[in-house]
Amino acid sequence: MRILVLTGMFGNGHKSAADAVKDELEHKYEDADVVIVDLFAYILRIFSRPVYKLFNIIASKYHGLYNAMDKVDEDVKGTPLEKAFNYRFDKLIREYSPDLLVSTWPVGAKYVGDYIKKKNHAIPYIICITDIQTNNAWISDSSDAYIVGDETTGQELVGKGVDPGKIYVGGIPVRKEFKSLDRKTSPGNTKEVLVMGGGLGLIPGAADMLKYLSAEPDVHTTVITGENRELFEELNGKYENVDVLGYCNDVYRYMAKSDMLISKAGGVTLFEAIYAETPMLVIDPFLSQEKTNAMYIERKNIGKVLHNGDDIEACLESMLNGSSEIVKMRNNMKCIKNKISGHGLPEAIDEIRKNA
Repeated sequence: MRILVLTGMFGNGHKSAADAVKDELEHKYEDADVVIVDLFAYILRIFSRPVYKLFNIIASKYHGLYNAMDKVDEDVKGTPLEKAFNYRFDKLIREYSPDLLVSTWPVGAKYVGDYIKKKNHAIPYIICITDIQTNNAWISDSSDAYIVGDETTGQELVGKGVDPGKIYVGGIPVRKEFKSLDRKTSPGNTKEVLVMGGGLGLIPGAADMLKYLSAEPDVHTTVITGENRELFEELNGKYENVDVLGYCNDVYRYMAKSDMLISKAGGVTLFEAIYAETPMLVIDPFLSQEKTNAMYIERKNIGKVLHNGDDIEACLESMLNGSSEIVKMRNNMKCIKNKISGHGLPEAIDEIRKNA
């Protein structure tokens, strides 16, 4: 079974979800031949590089503009430059002859759906939504299934006209290592804190947080700065009881032994934390989809959200010393994990195969 997983490198979440999809399908199906394609780069070729660079600048520094762009994705009808996309995508289909298409990138999801409809292809097509929030860019009449993180996402899709039978609540895709974690107990009374800023390494208020954490007795902190080399150089060696790491492939090891995760509210990170049963402290969400993810964290009581103007030290102290509350958060994470276990992408594929 040849499977094309289509993604885009706008932030790290869509690509991380694509990696997780590949991981899951190769583990589940012995005959799976899974190929990940950066669809945006495939379509635009060398022109994709400056666009990605510009996107990273906007996402990290111009939040209002980013949210306005997200709103455009929601409101735009049709598929501009459709002919150019279809010409290149047709070449991709001929090259790989896939038996299944899976998309983890919203804009690409819509374009692929329109291509399937126009060409009258019978290729099964599944869309994995990588945040709790959804918008119209994810929706396509040609999709055979939607994999969503929560029931509320599914309800929102139904409200936009999606057939409920196509919706599978299976969580946002994460690597299999997160699904088989054994939590590690911190030695003695030491509290382990993990600080991450996503693929771009964005950690608002990092200096104030680390100053407080480094002064707390029996607290050890690990900071993962991702690909943000500037932040790594700024923080490395500056604080006691704080280890600073760059990009690493074994985040699950650090999450498994952490008592608390301080991070952005990215969709993939959110579900990695759920599988690791590591309560989250989310720092001032400013991107539209992260605000929705943060509301989910508060609604499910699996962490806290530090909003602009809140007392950082008071919030950290509450999380570090509120042992009974932390236990409740972990139990809530376990309930979410148990509810979505066994559902999602493989279930959707098996149903599609059965009805073929």
